[in-house]
Amino acid sequence: MSDVRMVQGSADGDTYQFNLGDGELVINEVTNNPGAEDVLRFGEGVSPWELQLVRVGRDLHFAHFNGTDRVIVRNWFSSTTTSATFSSSSTLERVEFFEGGGWTQADIAERGIFSLGSDANDTLVGWSGKDLMQGGNGFDVLDAGAGTNWMEGGDGGDWLRVSASATDNIFDGGGGDDILQGSYNSDTYIFGWGDGVDVINELGSNSGAVDELQLSFSASDVELRKVGRNLEVVNHNGEEKVVVSNWFSSTTASASISTASALERIVFWGQGEPNVVEQPLLAEWGFASRGTEGVDSLVGWSGNDQMYGEGGNDVLDAGAGMNSLSGGAGNDLLKVTSSAVDNRFEGGAGNDTLNGSYNSDTYVFGWGDGVDVINELGSNSGSMDELQLSFSLGEVEWRKVGRNLEVVHHYGDEKLVVNNWFSSTTASASISTASALERIVFWGQGEPNVVEQPLLAEWGFASRGTEGVDSLVGWSGNDQMYGEGGNDVLDAGAGMNSLSGGAGNDLLKVTSSAVDNRFEGGAGNDTLNGSYNSDTYVFGWGDGVDVINELGSNSGSMDELQLSFSLGEVEWRKVGRNLEVVHHYGDEKLVVNNWFSSTTASASISTASALERIVFWGQGESNVVEQPLLAEWGFASRGTEGVDSLVGWSGNDHMYGEGGNDVLDAGAGMNSLSGGAGNDLLKVTSSAVDNRFEGGAGNDTLNGSYNGDTYFFGAGDGVDVINELRNNSGAVDVLELNVDYAGLDMVKAGRNLEIVYRNGADKVVVSNFFSSTTSAATFSAGSSLEQIAFHESGERTVLDQRHFDAWAMNSHGTEGADSLVGWAGSEQMYGWGGDDVLDAGAGNWNHLVGGDGNDLLKVGSAALSNYLEGGAGNDTLQGSHNSDTYRFNLGDGLDLVRESGSIAGAVDRLEIGDSIDADDLWLERSANDLVIRSLDAQDQVRIADWYSRSSARLEVIQLADGKQLVESQVQSLVNAMAGFGVPPGGSVALTTEQRQQLDVVLAASWQ
Repeated sequence: MSDVRMVQGSADGDTYQFNLGDGELVINEVTNNPGAEDVLRFGEGVSPWELQLVRVGRDLHFAHFNGTDRVIVRNWFSSTTTSATFSSSSTLERVEFFEGGGWTQADIAERGIFSLGSDANDTLVGWSGKDLMQGGNGFDVLDAGAGTNWMEGGDGGDWLRVSASATDNIFDGGGGDDILQGSYNSDTYIFGWGDGVDVINELGSNSGAVDELQLSFSASDVELRKVGRNLEVVNHNGEEKVVVSNWFSSTTASASISTASALERIVFWGQGEPNVVEQPLLAEWGFASRGTEGVDSLVGWSGNDQMYGEGGNDVLDAGAGMNSLSGGAGNDLLKVTSSAVDNRFEGGAGNDTLNGSYNSDTYVFGWGDGVDVINELGSNSGSMDELQLSFSLGEVEWRKVGRNLEVVHHYGDEKLVVNNWFSSTTASASISTASALERIVFWGQGEPNVVEQPLLAEWGFASRGTEGVDSLVGWSGNDQMYGEGGNDVLDAGAGMNSLSGGAGNDLLKVTSSAVDNRFEGGAGNDTLNGSYNSDTYVFGWGDGVDVINELGSNSGSMDELQLSFSLGEVEWRKVGRNLEVVHHYGDEKLVVNNWFSSTTASASISTASALERIVFWGQGESNVVEQPLLAEWGFASRGTEGVDSLVGWSGNDHMYGEGGNDVLDAGAGMNSLSGGAGNDLLKVTSSAVDNRFEGGAGNDTLNGSYNGDTYFFGAGDGVDVINELRNNSGAVDVLELNVDYAGLDMVKAGRNLEIVYRNGADKVVVSNFFSSTTSAATFSAGSSLEQIAFHESGERTVLDQRHFDAWAMNSHGTEGADSLVGWAGSEQMYGWGGDDVLDAGAGNWNHLVGGDGNDLLKVGSAALSNYLEGGAGNDTLQGSHNSDTYRFNLGDGLDLVRESGSIAGAVDRLEIGDSIDADDLWLERSANDLVIRSLDAQDQVRIADWYSRSSARLEVIQLADGKQLVESQVQSLVNAMAGFGVPPGGSVALTTEQRQQLDVVLAASWQ
């Protein structure tokens, strides 16, 4: 090393010569006299670019790059501080070079003064002018003061700073974690690979100042993060980071970019060319906030943010701007302010809450994301809120829960809740114009499937219950509701809805304006409340007892019942105003309330509450039955084993009373009524047609119509009464009997016809069959039957009214006094015991037997071929103008025959019974009567008016052996017997001679 030389200058002009190889020269210059000029002259081989101007304390070193030669000018600077200036006394005025040219003090200041550190910890202090500072290794402090400065910290944790007034400074912290403190003017900060973590403290920006960060990375290599008030420029490799302190105006999400502490631009040199990004573009890119695996609270700013919560339960508050928030794992809260725009929320794994803005927001949700909740504020005009799902459309279900929409994955635990999607919790809720999203995008197939809100609404939203008791409330649009287990209430409101109750006793309902609804109660006893428009009700095996309340039908609407049964498996029953669809073989029953207009038999099918058709699916194919065909088939009413009152309707009925004393009222229509066991009343209205009545066991009353009625009666049916109304033209009323006509009797009782089974127990009474109670009665034009059919051995024999005349009525008295009255047709009358009156009337072929007692037997004067037998007792037998046969037997007492008269050809006959021969009889005149009596005068027949009227005489008196006494022989016999002197009415006691004489007469008379 060369020797150190020290030179002391004067107050006048001094010139100092220094040549290459001179070693170290120390100059002590004193204050110059006015006009004096001090000069440092470098010899040959020393060029300006080979010298470095280095400040050491107050000294200025002119150091050659060879490392050995240097000129030190003592006290060049006014102080050792950063406010130092060139000393007015100790500096040189000029530096000259052998090759020519030189530096003035201004040139030296412009060239800049170096401050050089070592490998140790250094504190370098600049001056008020331009500094060029290199800290070297170690933990250095570089203080450049004012001026335009260049500072390089080197390796180690360095502090590089300038004064507030410094301009156009360049900071390069170098390796290690450095602090770079800028000025109010333009500052440039250099950061690159391996530079550790540098912190920039930028004071502010005077007008026109541009603060710049120069990065050796590409833009894609770094992430700009907001941490508190700071901006962190973080290399993705996780090692390099620049922190710009107080880049933001506050730590809150309303923070803006600080006009003082933020940089105006960042220049990226990663591709070899400068990529200059101005602050507005940085703001447009947005700043990131990134959490840890623990619990973090990340706060964005009023501009664009990218926020990453990572693990833990984090809070991400992006504030205003256009933001992207990703919660990562954990239960996170992601939020922006109401004015934020075009935000993207991705909660990630865990149960997250996502709070949107008034503007367009995009929410991302996918596999493993748990349960996320979206709180969407509202939608400004033109904004579009969107949900991005990683699922396919068919993998999710849309559910309304309270005011919320839940997007639920079918096959996993994922669920997304959009709070307040609906305007209220009620079934009248609409989609909220504020809180609902405008569309949902499905990415399950790799391509976006965009579904706009109107289509979502058209698809409808689901509500799904639990296995317990639930109250599910839909909205004013389309719903799909599933009650699942428990006794649930499903209220779908308006719209087009599908309601499925599931197990339990459920209530399913819609509003009156709902359209095209589908109700399926499921297992349990359910109530289904329909609308004014088209409704479909589904019912099947195991569905219990369901009740349908159908409101009404607007024009063109079609209400339909879908049954899983076949047509033959169900019965249609009218119960009160309701229709019951009852399964034959199970416990299933469906009740349609108010199907009928009233509970009375005049009820019609309600135009409001009845269904338009029923579809049967029991055979795998749809069998559609429209309402008119249902009405034509008719509806059933079925009683119990107790007392029932069954009421049909104005159409066709099938009624079954079963046990008990029942009332069956089928009303109008074409009806079939079966009373079953018990004393039943079966009736229809007068206008009913083609009715079928079967009283069954018990004493029943069957009330028919003006039209054709058929009555069924059989052995064991007891006593039935038929009340048949008058017949309309062409109507045929029929009584169907399960016996041959030989097994019963037809009896006129008052005005009634009684058809009596000979088993002694069964009887049919046809009320008012006859026109009156008198013997002149004819068949009633209103109340009689047109036909009676007999069933025997599989054969059916029909008798109409033409045959009734020939088939005698059969009237029987009792052991007491009876008054039997026949009709204008044939009669068989039996008085039995007691004093009876038998009046057969004017019919033909009447057969009257008085029996015991004093009886009156009579027929009408026009009656034909009558048979009158008084029986025991004193009887009166009153014949007709036509042929009559009177029967008299031994022991019959005293009978009186009154013959009305005889028309031409008529033959009246007295038949004498067995055990009476001609010689046992005595004929005598008693006044105008002919008396025929026994010899002992115990029995007699008196023929009234025989002698006063020829018409009162009988044409023949006939014995049991066939011998006859004709009218012309009667008087000869009477005269002969009178000659024997027997007193009238006395006993006959003849001598042998008299007997012989009488025998001759008898033989001549009885032929």
